[in-house]
Amino acid sequence: MPGLASDLHRAALAVHKALLDVVRAEYEQVHGPVGNPHELLSLVISHETFAWLRHLSALIVEIDEMEETPDADERDHAAARAAFEELLLRSGPRFADKYAEALQTSPAVVMAHAALKKVLDALPAPREADAALHAERRQHWGKRRPIPD
Repeated sequence: MPGLASDLHRAALAVHKALLDVVRAEYEQVHGPVGNPHELLSLVISHETFAWLRHLSALIVEIDEMEETPDADERDHAAARAAFEELLLRSGPRFADKYAEALQTSPAVVMAHAALKKVLDALPAPREADAALHAERRQHWGKRRPIPD
């Protein structure tokens, strides 16, 4: 299943990019054009308008850490799927509500979402009874890889 983690990473980045384009357009309607990529990065990191996207950014970093973990297995993939489903569907106003709005207004977000959903559906389905295990697996993704000398 190592390829699935890479597919998940790519699909999640595509969703992130589509959402970033939506939020950037909203920001520019109020504040005017963003001058360059460095200014955009600064806004993404520090401006309130972009704050909700940071949840997805953090989850993508976790997926990268999982992918680098040599002993990642289907339990990790189920935990990754559970994390995405929680964020995209059930996180309420911190992310899911804004994500649902973007799905209603942006064809690019819809297309990226469809690709992400296809990848998520290929991962092992999380079980409600394994919620604690999923949280435990996620905590160890960055800790299990050896630190280079």
